[in-house]
Amino acid sequence: HAVENHQDTVGEVEDGAPSTFFDLSTASPRSSRCHGASPSCTSSTPSAAAAKKVAKQAAEIDLLSCGRLRLGVGTGWNYVEYDSLNENFDNRGARQEDQIQLLRALWEQPVIDYSSDYHRVERAGLKPLPKRSIPIWFGGFAPVAFRRAARIGDGFIYGSSQAQNLLAHDQVRRELDNAGRDTQEFGFEALVNYQSGKDTWRDEIETWTQAGAGYVSMRAMGRGDDHGLESPQDHIDALHEYWRVVADLAE
Repeated sequence: HAVENHQDTVGEVEDGAPSTFFDLSTASPRSSRCHGASPSCTSSTPSAAAAKKVAKQAAEIDLLSCGRLRLGVGTGWNYVEYDSLNENFDNRGARQEDQIQLLRALWEQPVIDYSSDYHRVERAGLKPLPKRSIPIWFGGFAPVAFRRAARIGDGFIYGSSQAQNLLAHDQVRRELDNAGRDTQEFGFEALVNYQSGKDTWRDEIETWTQAGAGYVSMRAMGRGDDHGLESPQDHIDALHEYWRVVADLAE
């Protein structure tokens, strides 16, 4: 289960590491169980061309993985990213919704003619098409993100502390009820922070299992004053330690 937490969807992250699309294109053909979730910031992409690139990359990963990709989306929080692309930070939510419509149209139709306030795509399409409309999972921390996910999303990825994530989970479920959607048909991905310590991991996972989460991710990145792990081997060792403690919960 691979998760990308960077905002860059079509290039390189700032430290020079490959993007998740690159990682998943390598891992997908070599795995029959690995599920990929790639939280990305589609609404900051500057043009329909960039959105089409995201659609194409996601389609290719989904084909390589035999339908195991979930595309994560978020509007981001850093206005500098939008300024650098000459985009309006304040309309990022509306642009995100528009781009999700564009992504789904590209995945579902051989050729599209799409026109909106933000994008124009004239007689274009992807080849090959994915075999399905790829699930789009939202992330975020604000009520507007919860409402948007409940209206047009396929799932939600939580990204804060255990207590904050559980509060957000309650809000997302309320928004699903308000939207008239069945929570059984909507996905939830929880988060366990490695720095919380192995004495808490199992309890947190069991809490999320009871709350209806179908996925639980482990995050090893640093938060606040904690600079996190320093090397790839540190992350590999952390994954081994985590799995030794919680592996039987996945059975």
